[in-house]
Formats: sequence, C-alpha cells, structure tokens
Amino acid sequence: MDERDTLLAEFEYWLKREGIALPPERRMGALADFADVRKHVEIVNHASQSNPEPSTVFVLRSGIFPS
Repeated sequence: MDERDTLLAEFEYWLKREGIALPPERRMGALADFADVRKHVEIVNHASQSNPEPSTVFVLRSGIFPS
C-alpha cells in the first residue's frame, strides 16, 4: 500500500467513525484538505524535537509594576 492509499484509508476511517456522509463531488477536495491537515499535524508534533528557541516572554521584577 503506497502513501496515497494509506491516506485514503485513514480518511475513509475518520469519515465512517464520525458518521460523516460526504457527497462524491466533494470527496477529492476534502481529501486534499485532510492531507494538508495531516502534514501540519506532523510538523507540529515534531516541532518540540528541534532545538528550542529563546523565550520571547519576560517577567519584569523591578519596582515599576506593583504586584
């Protein structure tokens, strides 16, 4: 089974699991969107494995702001 067949099988699984009746004329567009979402999920899941970037949030502990 190649990558496209695997993606199609997963797409069909989620449609069936969630009870979504998708018209045939919208199926290929939805499959393309599903593939895009899967790609982004993969990027987000692997983002934590790269080198962390420095924080852009700083805490000011001077006397300027009352606590």
